[in-house]
Amino acid sequence: MKPPPPALVTLLLPLLELPACVNTLGDKAADDTAADTAEVIGDAESAPRFAHLPLLRIDAAEAIVDGDKVDATLVVVTDHDGTLADVGGLTPSLTTPIGVELHGTSSMTQPKSGYRFECRDHAGEDTNCALLGLPAGSDWVLHAPYADKTYMRNALAYTLGRALAVPSGRWEPRSQHVELLLNGAYEGIYLLVERVSGEGSRLDLPEPSDPITGEATGAFIVKVDQARGPGFTTALGTRMDWVTPDMDEMTPATWDYVTSVFDGLEAALSGPGFADPDHGYAAWLDVDAWIDHQLVNELAANVDAYRLSACVHASDRSVDSRVRAGPLWDFDRGFGGTGDCEAHDVTGWVHETVTRCGHGELLPFWWARLRDDPAYELRLRERWGELRTGVLDDEALRARIATVYASLAEAEVRDHARWPVIGVAVPPAIYVGETWGDDVAWFEAWVLDRAAWMDGALRLK
Repeated sequence: MKPPPPALVTLLLPLLELPACVNTLGDKAADDTAADTAEVIGDAESAPRFAHLPLLRIDAAEAIVDGDKVDATLVVVTDHDGTLADVGGLTPSLTTPIGVELHGTSSMTQPKSGYRFECRDHAGEDTNCALLGLPAGSDWVLHAPYADKTYMRNALAYTLGRALAVPSGRWEPRSQHVELLLNGAYEGIYLLVERVSGEGSRLDLPEPSDPITGEATGAFIVKVDQARGPGFTTALGTRMDWVTPDMDEMTPATWDYVTSVFDGLEAALSGPGFADPDHGYAAWLDVDAWIDHQLVNELAANVDAYRLSACVHASDRSVDSRVRAGPLWDFDRGFGGTGDCEAHDVTGWVHETVTRCGHGELLPFWWARLRDDPAYELRLRERWGELRTGVLDDEALRARIATVYASLAEAEVRDHARWPVIGVAVPPAIYVGETWGDDVAWFEAWVLDRAAWMDGALRLK
């Protein structure tokens, strides 16, 4: 990797003159700056901007464990002075009962724990809650950046995913950095993320079966993962885990429909006429959604792409029965964040490098097969070229990173006092910077170098 570029520091200087930024301005200036920031972020919705990172406080009645939610209370404070010294006397913007458990797989081996929680009513039943300007939903994740010393990898991926998807009406997770207090103890910077679900504010899927006829509606979410829950195996041996519907909502019609979709899809992909635009894979897939999903994962060189937490879904066969790739999930090892499979290298396609390094056992053949079709390859190249003159332009990428950097600068000092990882090797990360700025600058340089490699590989340069 080349050394951190001076461009990052130059871009950050005006941003760092503000505490964390826009709501410290006058009303009109704040509105204008928020609009500018929204344009940089690339999200169609207008999200509130906070003068300081919001504070979430979770008070749990007992130890939080994996796989069994415990009763707790969530308190949200958004209007504080940035020191956290004043929060005890402030009026919360929200107080709600929740059920909370540990979140993650490999990340559970790290000292900083992640959490997932559901909002509850006072009777203990699931309910929706709107958090920090995000649309109301029941299920949420608090991702715990630890080896990712920038705190940015998941946030950047979700932001880019939304920038690509929202104009077409597709949904990708929204997120917001926060600070967390757990039972009065400071736990640092977290990323609050909408958990993937079929509820109305997210994928907005109909019920899995018609309540009158019992027929499958065609709505489902499944994922390629590690077979940790109920699922099925296709005729060609691809293991799929159920996400939605839950097993207690599953009807024989829904099971038969979804399994037949993947058997048909894989038969089309593996057949001699797979590239036929009317009868091949294009009859089964929303190709544009697959291309956008692939481009974000490839820009991140996400070593977990396509094979771990890799969701695919369909919304309603009466409207459009084609399968869409996504939503995006889990990028903490992306953007050069691991040396596994040489994923810190800016070169190489993920489906090729993962197979070459011996981790391709969970990887469906879909992605390599799609790229055997010259028409798919052309659409991939054209879409990349379009994005590189807009959403994924180098300056746009720098601006996204600088905006997040400025919003985190105040809280980063507290987080790294709590978790002293700066200057320390923390697996699976490869790069070790002497300061947080070093880590962010290396991250920015990696993203731009990866984009430049993709330009060449897709023959844009």
